[in-house]
Amino acid sequence: MDSERYLNVDDVAALLGVARKTVYGWVYAKAIPHLKFSRSGLRFRASDIEAWAESRTVSVGSGGGDESQGNPTD
Repeated sequence: MDSERYLNVDDVAALLGVARKTVYGWVYAKAIPHLKFSRSGLRFRASDIEAWAESRTVSVGSGGGDESQGNPTD
């Protein structure tokens, strides 16, 4: 194997600030990149998780929302 760092479910949950159950849900839905070596051998490449998280960034002020409603805290 290469020098890539591999993470387990606990690592990914801590990194993303979510529950382990959420990570398992994403795996089940095939919504997050992962490697499955065996039934209990679930791993994630650190670089894949970083890229996946970055791809989910939402730009603020991109003009996609309905700006006629004003500030939501008003």
